[in-house]
Amino acid sequence: MRLFLCEKPSQAKDIARVLGANARGDGCLTGNGICVTWCIGHLLETAPPHAYDPRYKAWALEHLPIISDAWKVEVKTKTASQFKAVKKLLAQASELVIATDADREGELIAREIMDFCGYHGLVQRLCPTGVGKTWLACTLAHKACRDGYSVRYLRLPRLMEELGMAHGDGRFAKLMMGYAKTDLLILDDWGLAPFTAAQRRDMLELLDDRYGNRSTLVTSQMPVDKWHALIGDPTLGDAILDRLVHNAYRIELKGESMRKRATKLTTAGTSD
Repeated sequence: MRLFLCEKPSQAKDIARVLGANARGDGCLTGNGICVTWCIGHLLETAPPHAYDPRYKAWALEHLPIISDAWKVEVKTKTASQFKAVKKLLAQASELVIATDADREGELIAREIMDFCGYHGLVQRLCPTGVGKTWLACTLAHKACRDGYSVRYLRLPRLMEELGMAHGDGRFAKLMMGYAKTDLLILDDWGLAPFTAAQRRDMLELLDDRYGNRSTLVTSQMPVDKWHALIGDPTLGDAILDRLVHNAYRIELKGESMRKRATKLTTAGTSD
């Protein structure tokens, strides 16, 4: 069985829809000979001190520092049922496709589950095209940091999720104030999905606070002429792009994937 491991349910639904895996299973979607499952973020968490030694359950200064040869993780209680489903699917899988976010945290989420469940089968990685947009953005960010400017890197999908949660728990104004004060704000992976009504309003407010005062760097796989349609609302689309595009420096990257060029394959009949 070919198993796709995603970071969150919404991501799994999008991938499953494209692959034709529309049948609902226990913590997964199946169809066309593949299975798509999800993690709900981190299904594992750092083990508490008393997992190393029962003495550490009661805090005492003389126990410090606590140093272990191997750090432990354990299953999160709130999402234990989904972990059980993922573990069962991993035991049945002959091939695993890591489809979590293509960043350090996404990779960690997948790898820690593989290690914890003892998966040793074939592994593939689902990645963006990889022409170097994020690499170039981070290079410019590094230069800005060296020149004394404050920089913040954000993947747009996660930013939208964060702002959505901030509306509910009262952190929205504080978050927006922090973003407005950042000298260089990087919004990576613009346009992976259409904007919702709330996301359009949040993006306009974010860009309006920064326009003319701070620098914003956007990376996207989508051509700029497709952005208006992705935003969805003609009026808000005009307002957002007016603050983002018209006075911008634009760099268009072409060529094959940098990951493909960096791959070193052994020749047939040889081994490492």
